Amino acid sequence: MRFHFSEPFIKVAGPELEFTISSPVSLRVLIGQFPPDIIKMIPVLRTAKPFDKLRANGCGSGIEGHHDDSVTDVELWAHVMFFNKVRLLRLDDMIDNDETIKVLLPATGG
Repeated sequence: MRFHFSEPFIKVAGPELEFTISSPVSLRVLIGQFPPDIIKMIPVLRTAKPFDKLRANGCGSGIEGHHDDSVTDVELWAHVMFFNKVRLLRLDDMIDNDETIKVLLPATGG
């Protein structure tokens, strides 16, 4: 599965981040595996408690993640939004290995 980043994330992560998963994994768990430089850009994730769930879900090496269950969809959406082909994703949405997720800053207006 792939994450496609928009600016300013591209400057830190490059245009794309890829994970190989053997079964569907929640967006919450995948975000927990983002590199520390991306986590630093998203204030609500910087304060989340670390956890490690990917090894149990068949993804990656099981390295310690950065995102715990205390962060809500609304709190995250204030800083970053994740979209698949159809809609805005929630943290507990399950992601398949063949999916591509777009990572965007939220729209603001005035």
